[in-house]
Amino acid sequence: MPPAGIDPQPASRLTQESPDPETDPVLDHFVARVPYRLADTATEARAMAHVAIGRAKAHTGNRLCGRAWLMTGAASGSAGPRLANATGEPAWYYRISHQPGLAGCGTASREDLYEALEATLPVWITLRRAASERQDSGGITLNDTPR
Repeated sequence: MPPAGIDPQPASRLTQESPDPETDPVLDHFVARVPYRLADTATEARAMAHVAIGRAKAHTGNRLCGRAWLMTGAASGSAGPRLANATGEPAWYYRISHQPGLAGCGTASREDLYEALEATLPVWITLRRAASERQDSGGITLNDTPR
């Protein structure tokens, strides 16, 4: 018998993951899919996501910029955690949104910082970057698709 507080059949509470209708394309989104086997509750999943993101920011900032924190502003919004099953394994879906806040530092460009931050995150967290505007060679403004 599982310990108290652990749902022995999480599938009974699963929802099919669908795109977040409130996802704002001008924000950066950390999207965590914390495997149910790692976090028994939504509170645990939320804490694990925040700790992992904080560690990734600190590691990246210290390594490339000589300062611990990147993107230090308050979160602009969040969704979840909610139990979902998008990849065949039950997981807690949790999205944390921030205003884009990375700028280059020292010899590291903005792109270098984003790539290093993405590489430092656990495999169960992805970073969807905000759409940005740029000019193509014909002078037409394009919206880039976030990575």
